[in-house]
Amino acid sequence: MKADIESFLQKTPFFRLFIAFTAGILFQFFIGFNACFFFVCTLTSACLIIADFFIEKSIFRWRWVFGTGFFLLLFSVGLYGTKKASNKTDFDYFDEERLYFCEIIDAPVEKAKSVLCKVRLISTIDNASDLNNNMIIYLPKDSASLLLNINDRLFICARFLTPSTLGNPNEFDYGKYLKYKGIAATAYVSDRNWKRLNDKPIYSIRYFSNVCKKRVLSICKELGIAGDEFAVLAALTLGHKDELTSEIKESFSGSGAMHLLAVSGLHVGVIFMVFNVMLGFLDRTRKTKILKTILIIIFLWQYAFIVGLPPSAVRASIMLSLGSFAIILKRKSQTYNTIFATAFFMLLYNPYYIFDIGFQLSYVAVLSIVYFHSKLIALLTIKNKFLKYCWSSLCISLAAQLGTTTICLFYFNLFPNYFWLTNMIIVPLASVIIYSFIALFFLHWIPYLNVILATLLTWTVKIGNYSVDFIYHLPYSVMNSVWLEKHQVFLMFLIIIAFSAGFVYRKYNMFVAGCAFTILFLCVNIFFHYQTISGKDKLIVSAIRKDSGILLIKRNESYVLTNNILEEHRAMSYFRMRNRIEKPQPVDESFNWFDEDNFISFSGKKILVLSDNIFKNKMTDNQLYIDYLILTSNTTISIQELQKFVLPKKVIVDLSYYDRNINKIKEECYNLGIECFVIKESGAFIEEIG
Repeated sequence: MKADIESFLQKTPFFRLFIAFTAGILFQFFIGFNACFFFVCTLTSACLIIADFFIEKSIFRWRWVFGTGFFLLLFSVGLYGTKKASNKTDFDYFDEERLYFCEIIDAPVEKAKSVLCKVRLISTIDNASDLNNNMIIYLPKDSASLLLNINDRLFICARFLTPSTLGNPNEFDYGKYLKYKGIAATAYVSDRNWKRLNDKPIYSIRYFSNVCKKRVLSICKELGIAGDEFAVLAALTLGHKDELTSEIKESFSGSGAMHLLAVSGLHVGVIFMVFNVMLGFLDRTRKTKILKTILIIIFLWQYAFIVGLPPSAVRASIMLSLGSFAIILKRKSQTYNTIFATAFFMLLYNPYYIFDIGFQLSYVAVLSIVYFHSKLIALLTIKNKFLKYCWSSLCISLAAQLGTTTICLFYFNLFPNYFWLTNMIIVPLASVIIYSFIALFFLHWIPYLNVILATLLTWTVKIGNYSVDFIYHLPYSVMNSVWLEKHQVFLMFLIIIAFSAGFVYRKYNMFVAGCAFTILFLCVNIFFHYQTISGKDKLIVSAIRKDSGILLIKRNESYVLTNNILEEHRAMSYFRMRNRIEKPQPVDESFNWFDEDNFISFSGKKILVLSDNIFKNKMTDNQLYIDYLILTSNTTISIQELQKFVLPKKVIVDLSYYDRNINKIKEECYNLGIECFVIKESGAFIEEIG
């Protein structure tokens, strides 16, 4: 085992480069550095590298000097590259309305009522400050905005804001997601506040790629491919996901076929094979072979540009390009070194790729397939060609899943139990669809034949959609609501590595380590579950727009009081997953939690939810003491007047209230000595009671 590791490190120099550079990226992102630290790292690396030149190579004990120096050098480059990339999200004019000169840098996306444009700010107009920030702007959907294209120059008047969360626990942070994508802020620009400056298109590779993509999609529509078939075909072949419905996404995700809707190595590999066959007549001489390789690489990268340069397609294109050149130069390509080389150069170009889910899944999947596939397929010796093909397909699916399961559980909180069945059926079908799509693209100008090809393609996609939907609706097809903490992800990878090493190298101690990690993982799960069932009851008022979502939690059961159950479920779903809480039951008057005054009595506390001024023009001799007063629906009410009827210990103001009314309520509560919690300012209200 030790000898294999040493051999791997010797044959895979880019692995060490990748580790050093990635360490710098992660250090900068999570800890950060100042100029002094960067200077010390750079100076130390330079001293060690220079010192190595004066050390006799025969002195074995000093072999670490150059390696350490080069590690620190790449670590420093990672620090600097990440710092430089993060500067693009630093912006000086947040929440200020200004005039900007900008350029569209990606294909505009048509939404239901708007057009989304990713732009690069070039400068401000009022003081001519140079800028280099990537932003997202939303334009009203009309005839002018629908004609926009990549490279168009715009003059806009906008107020940029960083998307903020509503403040619910464990909710998706869209602003953080955009930062990982290099986007500083977003803005809505009305139709009067923008103008296109160029009358003619500005040509570039990306412009022609986008035009080509639109043309291919229009050909499909002209030949009658529509509906779900068009949506899946566009996503599967061109990475165009705008037409996908939530139902399609749900069925593909739940069946384990979602990776097919993201352009990856499968798609790029098919393109490579098609052009390799088409240009086979160039295999006559060494010069024509070189020409063939260059043409194939050009076509591969053109396809990568057309689909929008997703990390998985870029990775596959780089690997195939390097592999093709290795064949021309008659050099044996080392697979692992090629994989880590592509990862290194991609991170060198954009350090934030390390946080891209597509980047992570793509590289983990290909590494897992390369390592596990040959070992799994060797477990059975099959002579029948069809059964051998089925076994090989199953092994590829299992190998990929071994590596990606942990990442999928962490990000998507579900596991498709029939992924192996889906991949055995859908992956070959997807290859047929891509081949048919390419044939249609080249032969669409031939009458009758184009209609026949389009009809066959439509029915092939229809069969694929039906198969995916059928598998998704099988019993126990999906394991839902799985929540993993970061340390559990780390433990799962350790479990996979330990057991894999135990099986491959027949090491007893690795099996023991795998069992120990598994027991630790189970203990952590049991601990979290125990915390849930033994914890105190909770009152939660979630942050949902224009309404209140009141969640009452008793151990691992939950009950909800709201007029918008779907919005409440969306807001608190991650919190329930993380805390192993069951799906909430709607609270109505049939529950025995309502006392004689129609207040909620939960875990010894009285709760009043006030959505209108029910005490207006009423009198009472006895004031009621309540623990929580929850104000909803932007009710115009005076806390001082309300005290004639109820005496609350704490007032909770939901998201429906305007700032003017919030300030009034806060001032009254302060004067009356009542604690006031404003959800708009502090996020969801969470308190243990009982």
